[in-house]
Amino acid sequence: MRVLEAADVAPWVRETLLNPGREKPVVAVTTRPRTGSTWLEPKELAAALGESADVVCLETGDPTWELSEALPARL
Repeated sequence: MRVLEAADVAPWVRETLLNPGREKPVVAVTTRPRTGSTWLEPKELAAALGESADVVCLETGDPTWELSEALPARL
């Protein structure tokens, strides 16, 4: 499980998420607005998924805006 800060998002999208050689799905968990907490515990989700998926966590706000900017249009 990896926590993505705003500065990490664009490189992560380029190098990992959009990598044509990526072999596992990615599950992204975001925090709830105003509370900073998540509906799911990202570490527990990552443990439950094991090696079948990569889990990332982003705070709602700057990191999620960076994700929107880094993704191709209409994705």
